[in-house]
Amino acid sequence: MKVITTNLLNRFWKNGVKPIKEAVSGKLDASKVVNSLLATEEGFALDATQGKILKEQVDELNRKLDQESSTKVMGFSFLRRGNEVLMTHNSILEVVEAGHVYTNQGSIPMGYRPALDLSAIPGLITDGNNKIRGTWWLVANSTGSINVISSITHSDPLSYVTSASWPTSDVINL
Repeated sequence: MKVITTNLLNRFWKNGVKPIKEAVSGKLDASKVVNSLLATEEGFALDATQGKILKEQVDELNRKLDQESSTKVMGFSFLRRGNEVLMTHNSILEVVEAGHVYTNQGSIPMGYRPALDLSAIPGLITDGNNKIRGTWWLVANSTGSINVISSITHSDPLSYVTSASWPTSDVINL
């Protein structure tokens, strides 16, 4: 075990701390420190007290991004996390004509609507034995309307299953 002597401390000061202190001193002009997040001119440094404000804003944004909400409408389930929505659909339909566009098959609630119209989201049509009987397509509009097109004509009850995700049309308010 070494004993720390005055001689060792002086050498540490002379060869370690003092050169670093001299190299840093004079590098930052105190008149060039700004205590505001609104500065637009180049050549200024941000005061450290602004770090707390920036951290609070980042924490609030992260909190909003982590928020989850969900809702269900006519066989559709919507899960929102931040500005992303996951939609799943599983419902039984009967008496469907192939190629016919079934309009207004539900309405996507405000806050869950896609930023842009989404056309041709594919899905599967299955029977009670999970046998695939056909395909279908879902159109989700930014206005909230939902349209459906089936590839098969049927009168027996079949399950229409799909899922998709999209960014919402609203923005996160800071």
